[in-house]
Amino acid sequence: MKYEPGDALGIFPKNDPELVDLIIQEMKWNPEETVTIDKDGEVRSLREALTSHFEITVLTKALLQSWRRCQKTVSSKRLWRPAMKPN
Repeated sequence: MKYEPGDALGIFPKNDPELVDLIIQEMKWNPEETVTIDKDGEVRSLREALTSHFEITVLTKALLQSWRRCQKTVSSKRLWRPAMKPN
């Protein structure tokens, strides 16, 4: 490859399709359901969104907070309570 001033290189990573299918299966989601992928309202199938547009292999604070909101038992919510700060 030869690059000239002003050239650009794009890298578009994708998630493992087997992992995407496993998540969809375990969550009992419809892989063809459409979901919004950005602030402009662009939509894709759930499978395409999870494969090409969302990071599904890194635990983020936002992901954990979303998971916590979905929990129905009090004991599981206690696991996510912020640690007490020392006096």
